[in-house]
Amino acid sequence: MKKLRVNIWKTELSLLLLMVVLFTLFYCSIGDIFNFFVTKNYIIIAAFSSLTILFTALVPSTFKLEYNSTEFYMTRFGKTKTFKFSEVYYIDDIYTKKHNALTFYTNKGKLLFISNDRDKTLLDIFTQSCKNTVTREQFHSKFPNISL
Repeated sequence: MKKLRVNIWKTELSLLLLMVVLFTLFYCSIGDIFNFFVTKNYIIIAAFSSLTILFTALVPSTFKLEYNSTEFYMTRFGKTKTFKFSEVYYIDDIYTKKHNALTFYTNKGKLLFISNDRDKTLLDIFTQSCKNTVTREQFHSKFPNISL
């Protein structure tokens, strides 16, 4: 089983943005906006700061990307998703390079995304390991209702 290094920065930035939004909503609804020097405000700020630090420290340990010759495993928050290379029907390399996330369709026409690894080798691994992939035109002829 080979492991890939995960790019955590996207996740960390979205987590920090979420915590700022939640803090703002929580503080505006419960905290005393006009009088900052109240003990309740200090407790709210300390609680959200400690939660943000805790989540920021724990999130990198919950993400893993692993693969072998037949399958790719993505673990997020303890849940492991398995992607079989034989079920990958089309890899959208244009979208993948533009948005920095591997985008592919299964043989049933289902769209799936995988956030790119730190070294950006995920696209190469999928193109080398997936033997059943087709061209853009062949995919569009089989699934005409899906716009690429």
